Amino acid sequence: MEEPTRDPHHVEPLPETQTLKQGSGASLGSVKPLEQVGHYRIRRVIASGGMGTVYEATQDSPRRVVAVKVMKPGVASRSAMRRFEFEAHILGRLRHPGIAQIYEAGTHTDDNGSVPYFAMEYIANASPITRFVTEKRLGTRERVALFGQVCDAVHHGHQKGVIHRDLKPSNILVDAAGQVKIIDFGVARGTDADLALTTLETDVGQLIGTLQYMSPEQCAGDPHDIDIRSDVYALGVVFFELLTGQLPYDVREKAIHEATRVIREEQPARLSTLDRTLRGDVETIALKALEKDRARRYQSAADFAQDLQRYLVNKPIHARPPSVVYRFRKFVRRRRVPLATAAAIALALGVGADRQIRASWAESLMRTRETAYSVFLAAQPDEAFSNPHRIIADCTRAIEIDPSLALAYALRAKALIVANQDEAAWRDAKQAVEMDPKNAYAQRTLAHLHLIRGEFEQAREAYERGFQKFLMNTDLPRDLHNRARVHSVLGDYEQALRYHDGAIALAPPTSHAYLSRALTRRYAGQVDGAIADFQAARSLDPVKWAFQVELWTWEMLSLRASEGDAAKAAAALATAAADVRSPLERQVLAICRGEGDSEAALAVARTDAERCCVYYYLGSKALVDGRVDEARLLFQRALDAGAAETPESDLSRWRITQLARKPGS
Repeated sequence: MEEPTRDPHHVEPLPETQTLKQGSGASLGSVKPLEQVGHYRIRRVIASGGMGTVYEATQDSPRRVVAVKVMKPGVASRSAMRRFEFEAHILGRLRHPGIAQIYEAGTHTDDNGSVPYFAMEYIANASPITRFVTEKRLGTRERVALFGQVCDAVHHGHQKGVIHRDLKPSNILVDAAGQVKIIDFGVARGTDADLALTTLETDVGQLIGTLQYMSPEQCAGDPHDIDIRSDVYALGVVFFELLTGQLPYDVREKAIHEATRVIREEQPARLSTLDRTLRGDVETIALKALEKDRARRYQSAADFAQDLQRYLVNKPIHARPPSVVYRFRKFVRRRRVPLATAAAIALALGVGADRQIRASWAESLMRTRETAYSVFLAAQPDEAFSNPHRIIADCTRAIEIDPSLALAYALRAKALIVANQDEAAWRDAKQAVEMDPKNAYAQRTLAHLHLIRGEFEQAREAYERGFQKFLMNTDLPRDLHNRARVHSVLGDYEQALRYHDGAIALAPPTSHAYLSRALTRRYAGQVDGAIADFQAARSLDPVKWAFQVELWTWEMLSLRASEGDAAKAAAALATAAADVRSPLERQVLAICRGEGDSEAALAVARTDAERCCVYYYLGSKALVDGRVDEARLLFQRALDAGAAETPESDLSRWRITQLARKPGS
């Protein structure tokens, strides 16, 4: 993904054929062509920024191609000269394969006077890191491994006493060999230097161009209040963008004061709300780097890199998500005035009241507290899905403190479902409903468990109770889609589709919403409608769903086998082949084509979700080929793989149910 805002330090390179020669008249803006700078013969302009121009040049001894950065004569004020010289000084201290190396610094004199320059490593065929991973179609683990190089290089700079302060994709390049190269230390600050060069001292355009990657403390504008943890925050923003293709905040259209307020006060989007496959450790790592409070961030780029490496080798990471208690406190602080007003009213109602009124008030206050807690949890709808063990621990502590909090049992039950502890979840959900039959969240959690247990009629009844009274929160569309699933399994496709339509109407449509409705349409026999929904999901999130959508389309058309479907199914597989991004997807595609090997596919499946995926498509191919008993066994193995809340686990469960209802299908 390219940066949405033009970067002040970046200019698109000229075509290779546009070489600047004396007297040619070729130029880039106001850049005057040069032929020689020091020992370097100029070949062409690479880029021109606010302070200087970067040329491609050749050096005779040693023989090599270099990049020469020459300061523009028109901006050579004393402060600009100091900044330019400081950049050369900073780069000269750094020796790391992930940092563009400086070879020499000097002064160039021509008719316009003397200006400083420095010669540095030339990075051929380089791309910003976000563009590189997109063009190479790297998977999550490959992106994490590449970003580890970035953290290592930044840590080297920190060890040498240098804070970059302008880390962003256009300053983090990747060469043709896949080696990271960090550039542009023009706004760097030495941790041991007197020179304080802040981006807030530059023009407004530059501030806007780099603001999206600034830390909260950097937005305050005090250069003395910045340390290496500001770079850690910027790394977190780039990491977020690298994985999701989006920024944690969109401040492009906001005034500067409002943009800085957003960065300093608002919580970043959760990665799992943009891509469900990013739930868990990788999301925890990113959000720790993006902590507002720098004391809660990674304390160094090395710590960041270490957790990335632990993730890659499947070891427990050191980062831990913020506890529910911590986030609830932050929630209360953000709403101090309305909550204080409510407390004052409650106290006023209690003054002079008799014991019965006070008892009623106490019960009301407890309900108000639980309602407030419900609102807070609604703002974090995926917490139980992304960090179930943390939620289980937090809710257990809450129950020890206050055993009457039914919501804690319900939320722990939801987390236990994700942790594949269905029996413990069942006990908690039953306890929550017995304590408070009117608790909608508890009823809907119980309904979810009935759905998992295959008790579809009981699930329908529990959903009915759970929807008699509910909070309008972000969890509601998910519950409506689950309720639709129950009716679909029970064969009431018309009612199921009404719930799907209602869920989609409640919130901006998401790829998951269309996928959920597509499944119901598939089982209702509405293949064309299902394909339309699959394509709608693909259009909303093509990077994530393109491959799977084409495989699901192949499966449906192959099973329907109407006139023309065989050709369309083959076309879907051909399209899927163009969207392959990982060894696992390559193996799955081979399975669907009838060329795959189950052992080879399982060998590249490293997680429960990936093993579930392999078994599901083995089952789909068996079903397409008419091997129904084998398909049923494979779908069961997909469920036994232990993946929770993935499309393939849902599809496998549905397939088993459909095959049980229609043994000959």
